[in-house]
Amino acid sequence: MNRTVMSVVMMSGIALGRAQTVVIPAGYNMLLTGGGSGQDGSPSPHGNDHAMEATLTNLREAIEVKVWSPHGEPLRGFGLGRHGVATVHVGPGERLFVSTGEGPNGKVKVECNQVDDRP
Repeated sequence: MNRTVMSVVMMSGIALGRAQTVVIPAGYNMLLTGGGSGQDGSPSPHGNDHAMEATLTNLREAIEVKVWSPHGEPLRGFGLGRHGVATVHVGPGERLFVSTGEGPNGKVKVECNQVDDRP
């Protein structure tokens, strides 16, 4: 059973597009962005009110990537294998999670870039 962890990562001076590396404990779901101050493992430098593209580079074993609505409903998700790279669109207010299996800790590099969220 997966446990959810809201980790606080102290980030200062995050620049547009700067990558951050996050370790995900084995068997956990980690909120990367979208929860707000003090809840995100890898806060978006643009805040949660704007759409962004998150490029994820998996540095260890397979992980699951999930995007949830602002209301806590699952919207989309996929598996990302070892050394896999994927870009995920995260809309305003949406939450981006990654989770690991019961094996070794996961490790993912995250780079967030703001995109135009106007219709």
